[in-house]
This record gives sequence, C-alpha cells and structure tokens, in this order.
Amino acid sequence: MVVRVGDLVCYIRRDNATFYFLHPSTPPLLHLPMATTTTAFSKETTADEVLAVYGEHAKGKTILITGPSPASIGATTAYALAAAKAATLILLGRSASKLVPVVDRIHEINATTQVLIFEVDLSSIESVRAAAKQILDSQITHIDVMINNAGIMVGPHRKSVDGLELQFATNHIGHFLLTNLLMPLLRASSDGGRVVSVSSSGHRFAEIAPRWDPLLEHGTPYDEWQSYGFAKTANILFAKSLAKRGLVAYAVHPGSISTGLQANITEDGLQAAREFAYSLGTFTEADGFQKTQEQGASTQILAALCPPSTFENGSYLFNCANHLPSVQAQDLEGTLAVDLWQLSERVVGQEFKA
Repeated sequence: MVVRVGDLVCYIRRDNATFYFLHPSTPPLLHLPMATTTTAFSKETTADEVLAVYGEHAKGKTILITGPSPASIGATTAYALAAAKAATLILLGRSASKLVPVVDRIHEINATTQVLIFEVDLSSIESVRAAAKQILDSQITHIDVMINNAGIMVGPHRKSVDGLELQFATNHIGHFLLTNLLMPLLRASSDGGRVVSVSSSGHRFAEIAPRWDPLLEHGTPYDEWQSYGFAKTANILFAKSLAKRGLVAYAVHPGSISTGLQANITEDGLQAAREFAYSLGTFTEADGFQKTQEQGASTQILAALCPPSTFENGSYLFNCANHLPSVQAQDLEGTLAVDLWQLSERVVGQEFKA
C-alpha cells in the first residue's frame, strides 16, 4: 500500500512488517529493498528443473521468441520448449541464416516441433511492420506465448533508422509495435495470450523520473547505462500495461549470463556493472555474479509456462520469484506506464486500444 504524506511517500509492505518513508529526491538506488515472493525455485534453478514442474504446459503450444541467436538464452529457451513438446516455435532474428544452427538443434531435440523463422530488425519500425505482416499472412492461427527476448546493451550513442536512440528503439519500441501488431494472434490463443518481456536489473540505472524522450537528448552527455536503464524500465512498464489489457504478462531479469549481449562492454564497464549489482543487493559474493545459460533461461521459461495464479499479473520476476523493481518501474501512481504507452504510439504512428 502507498500513502502520500505531503511530499513523502509511505510504502507499506503487504505483510505490514515494514514501512519506508521516501522523498522524491531520494537516489533511486536507495528507494526500496528487493521484496520477494518465493517459489520452490532459486537462483540456481535450471530450465530443466522448471520443465520438470511446468513442462506439460508447453505441450502443443505455439510460442514466439525474439532474438534466439546461437549461444543466447533465447536459444536455450527454445531448446527447452522443444524438449517440452511445444508444437510450434516462431523464431525472429535479424538474419535467418544465423538461426539455422538453432533450428537444427531444436530438431535434434524434438523432430516433431515445427520451427518457423522470420527476419526482423527490431530497431526499424518498417522492418517490424513487415515481419508482423508476414506472420499474420502465414498459416499461424494463434500465438500462445510471446517471449520478447531480443535486446542490445550499452555502447556508444547510436540512432536507429527512424532517428531514435538505439537501445530504446530495439529493446522497447520494436517489441511494443510487434506485440501490438500480433495482438489478434495472441487474443486467439485458448489461454488468452501471454507475453514475457526480458528486462534486467539494469533498469535501476534509470533516474527516478524517466523522461520518455525517444531521442534521449537532454542537453547532457550521452550516458549509455542510463539509456539502457530507460529501455529496461520500459520493458517492465510495458508488462504492466499488457496485464491491464487482459493478457498474462511478466517482465523478467534473467541474471548475468555471458552472451553476445555484452559485446560492447569494456572490462571497466563490466566491473562497474558488477559493483552496481552488488550495491543493490541483487547479488552478493556468496551468490556469484554469473549464471549458466540454463540457469539464465529458467525465469523466462517459468514466466512463459506457470499458471497465471502463480504471480500477480504484470509482475517483475528474478531468480524464479517475484521481486520489487525500482520505484519508477513499480509506477506507484500509475502514470508512467500510461505515458510510455502513449509516447510509444506516437513514435510508431499508430494507436492500439485496450
């Protein structure tokens, strides 16, 4: 529960055990501790362990995954879902040829799983629209689960072909548009449709009041981590908005996994990120900083397959459990998600009704 007293906000945890008084100027790292709703799983849980409990929920399903490139958690997720007898896996990547090894591995795991590949550049509005049209015009009749897994991370200031800051364009705008364009197929699912957005603990890099400027040009030097935080915060708020529109939707932090996502990070940058994660209490020396691919995929597989009653709809999950994200990602006053949705509609030039 949230109670405002003047310019202070009193946050009362649901078990009434703890309360905090927060001032709007409080640095975002100090806003709230990570509160957790536990499950039978942990930080060490693997994809196979999740499947042992919920794997039957993948059987016969049609599941879309963006960014399942080789040696990624997207590919690991696809392999696990194939093992669980998903009927159809729809894989979206920048290059169809680069996904061939993933398709081959899927068929080694389960020759009966149908695999469909579509090319898309999520940083390009035109490319997203083209990919969505191809999917809508194909034999696909429904999508049970959509896992928005693709993303980019930090690097020098770059703009998309549409003139948007590249991280925001790729990590949020592309998925926002793709998800909404494919909404008829999600709604056609017998389960009503589910969307899993892969976020990150790096969402906490975003300032307390995100300025939803797709250009991120505020007259100050470009901050690659701040921009990453904006995009990852957007993933969490997007999940909240989808939940309010009747879909089952979660945002997940997979943990720190060694993949191609970190290609633009220097050793100094990686160390800074490590220290940042420790400062949040997200990781400790005892926990260890790195996860395996199988451990990293576990939370998004859980989010894709668990019964809707397992977690509150729109939740942020980490280590296969519900976690409180940053205050801005919690959107305590319910305005940031609305602002983000409306800005996203303006950027893509199309409104999407509930």
